[in-house]
Amino acid sequence: MLDEYNVTPVFLETKKECLISEIVRIIINDSAIYIKDRSSNNVFVFNKDGSFRYKINLIGRGPEEISFLSDLDVYEDCLYLLGSMDKKILCYNSNGKYLKTIKLKEIGVNALNILNTDLFLMAGFMVLSIH
Repeated sequence: MLDEYNVTPVFLETKKECLISEIVRIIINDSAIYIKDRSSNNVFVFNKDGSFRYKINLIGRGPEEISFLSDLDVYEDCLYLLGSMDKKILCYNSNGKYLKTIKLKEIGVNALNILNTDLFLMAGFMVLSIH
């Protein structure tokens, strides 16, 4: 059945530092596979062949940390991590290096979707744009 859709399974590398418990979101782009794990509240990044690249563990109260990872998205090889309770988005490059923090004025934003050059945050029926 998979042959009908030209789907090739990718087996993710399994070693101690990249064990995933509960996948809640997967994003695949041209260069990587990004996985949000609900249990650990981490983001795991794998190469397209399934080999492990890095893990982002960002839970805390510091300037480059959030208390809970609400959502994530990838745009132009940058990873954006939404911490809705902290009212901020953390931005990382494709190698997992922290780039910047975007502060949010609105509370209750729970989903992150990036389209074209604008950053869209959605909370219920409200759509906010940050540029």
